Amino acid sequence: MLHPSKALNAWYYLAITYTKLGNRELAEQYFRKLIRERIRYLGTHNLALTEDYAWYAGFLKTGANRDSCLEYYRKALTIRIDILGLSSRYAADSYMLLGDCWNEWGYPDSALYYYQEALHSLSSGYDRTDIYGNPASGEVSDRKLFALTLKGKAEALQKLGEKDTFRMNDCLKGALSCCEQLFGVIDDLRNTSLTEEGRLFISDNERNTYNRAVGLALMLYNRTGENIFLDKSFRIAEKAKYTTLLMAVRENNALSVCNVPDSVQAILKDIKYRISSSRDRIREEELSGNPDTGKIRLWQEEVYSLDDHEGQIIKSLEADYPDYYQLKYNTKVPGAEEILANLKRNERMIEYYLTGDALIAFVFSSGKVTVKEQRVDSSFLVKMGTMRDFCYNNTLVSHRKGQAENFRRIAAELYDILIRPCEVRQGEKLIVIPDAAMNYLPFDALLEDSTITSIYYKDYPFLVRSNPVIYTYSANLYLNKQPGRKLRTGGLLAMAPSYENDKGNASATRELLINRQELGPLQGTVEEITGIQRIIGGRTVSGYEASEHLFKQLAPGCSILHMAMHASMDDTDPLYSKLVFSDNPEGGEDGFLNVYEIYDLELEASMVVLSACQTGAGIVRMGEGIMSLARAFYYSGVPNVVMSLWAVSDTSGRKLMVDFYDLLSHGLDKGRAMQKAKLRYLESADPLMQQPYYWAGYVVTGDHSSVFLPRVTWPLIATAVLITLLVVILLIRNRLKKHKLSFFRKYSLTIR
Repeated sequence: MLHPSKALNAWYYLAITYTKLGNRELAEQYFRKLIRERIRYLGTHNLALTEDYAWYAGFLKTGANRDSCLEYYRKALTIRIDILGLSSRYAADSYMLLGDCWNEWGYPDSALYYYQEALHSLSSGYDRTDIYGNPASGEVSDRKLFALTLKGKAEALQKLGEKDTFRMNDCLKGALSCCEQLFGVIDDLRNTSLTEEGRLFISDNERNTYNRAVGLALMLYNRTGENIFLDKSFRIAEKAKYTTLLMAVRENNALSVCNVPDSVQAILKDIKYRISSSRDRIREEELSGNPDTGKIRLWQEEVYSLDDHEGQIIKSLEADYPDYYQLKYNTKVPGAEEILANLKRNERMIEYYLTGDALIAFVFSSGKVTVKEQRVDSSFLVKMGTMRDFCYNNTLVSHRKGQAENFRRIAAELYDILIRPCEVRQGEKLIVIPDAAMNYLPFDALLEDSTITSIYYKDYPFLVRSNPVIYTYSANLYLNKQPGRKLRTGGLLAMAPSYENDKGNASATRELLINRQELGPLQGTVEEITGIQRIIGGRTVSGYEASEHLFKQLAPGCSILHMAMHASMDDTDPLYSKLVFSDNPEGGEDGFLNVYEIYDLELEASMVVLSACQTGAGIVRMGEGIMSLARAFYYSGVPNVVMSLWAVSDTSGRKLMVDFYDLLSHGLDKGRAMQKAKLRYLESADPLMQQPYYWAGYVVTGDHSSVFLPRVTWPLIATAVLITLLVVILLIRNRLKKHKLSFFRKYSLTIR
């Protein structure tokens, strides 16, 4: 006979399953049976029964029976107060759930009553009559419930303000205060999550809260004209972006600058390597034809153990090295003044933020910040998708007259949405911080005017003609200079593996058909790296010698890393996106440099160029942008990555890259060098190869400063050195002359 506890669990799961399947009749039967049998076995005075009541009430809330929903929530509340009293997380949970009901049904006053009661249950000293105030996070008994209650309360206050114009400003300020306190709790939850996946999960699930807060701050700015609310809206938008990546960069930097012993850093590095190796073995076994579950379980246990060991070491570091703790968990977000102070005279930063129905652009230039807000709908996303598809496609069929006209229209409409409102001046360098699907968009290919009648793409008024465009993940990461971090000052390593030993006739684009035997040769890559070496010197490695093992050996000592090779993106598990080296097995490597391996590299390069397909592509995680190979190099500490948004043409890629380095060698910064390289290509390319597919895919991200001094500077330096030497020689001669005269005078006096 089935034990009562197991039977109760079975009925609970059946009720939940039928609810998800949409079979409300069977779901209700099992909920009622669950409650009836729970009372039969445990009586009416137990906390487990209150959980059943709460689940059943939630089920009823999705139907039309509001009275029954409230009845069961109140039954749960009564039992919980009777058993544990008012000051308990169980009572707070019931009050919060009742508040959620009234909030969802459009009664913010009633919702606020229950949210206030919930806060009072979490903090008995809290004055629940003050709807605009909240208890301090350190005074509550359950921080997760506190966060959920604040989330609901912020929504209720906003709704109340929109209904009551007399109290609107107070309600909006109260709602914004709830969000700001909630962000503090989110930061703490993110900091206590030791895994990147855990932090990404938090980013995914709190984006709506950030959207609400940005909207609240802008509403207050528009109503009051007070710049403090404009600054708050920007800081909140910043907090919603790439927080996990920023934390990783800060953690790596904290280890290097806070006197953490090398031995401890070596242990942490070894743990990360062993975790990566175990996960790799698990992955390979899972993908095998007949996976051994016993092996997988052992490796998973090893990963859990290593994760725990790493967590203990990190906690010890946080306790023993206060500076490490402060730097790692620094949640400071730059304000407008700090950003403006770091922009040069001819630079304009545009940070985009996309909510459900609004596109917000924060524009920094000429010593001031402005905000541009416009309503958007699904058609905006459709336009970006159409633009992307056109640029990603290199078939002539897609570029016939009708398609070209459609492209011009879409590219111009997107220019009018994204660029024109920001009052961009010709020649300004644009520092673009995209959001969500905008990360896929090649801004260079936007059109200022759609009325062009020329059949040649080189005549189109592309944005790249008037402005160099560089990208960055967030303003916070852009300003993160990583004090104390070493960067190499010289030395190129350029690698172009050979795939001749593999079978297959893949097209000449740098995209991976994951089976090695289907990799096609990339003839242009050797010419590419040879041409680059002729310009700036350094070391090139090609063919079979271009192995993963050799890269890992040489890369830490180089300032510029250039990889011209195949790549593969894994949207299911981005940690397994990879660069493909030769199949040379030296060092026990498999020739696939996975993202999780890049994370663990100790690089001191100032620039990485990923001249491979789609190195800037990947899935978009809300709050973290594209999970790309380029992101992995930034994670490992490289301040600048040049990457591609789609499968790059081998021929155009070679020319663009060689011209890019040639312009860098003349002292141009990376943004202007990329702009001029693209313009050179457009002017010289065959008309059939002027489409954006061939040139717009390469983008510069992160630090965009010059790599080399301008060539015109060297004669100036030589002249300055010569002048200095002449001045020094003249000074020495004058001193010697004075010394000689002094000696003769003294000598002549002695003779007398």
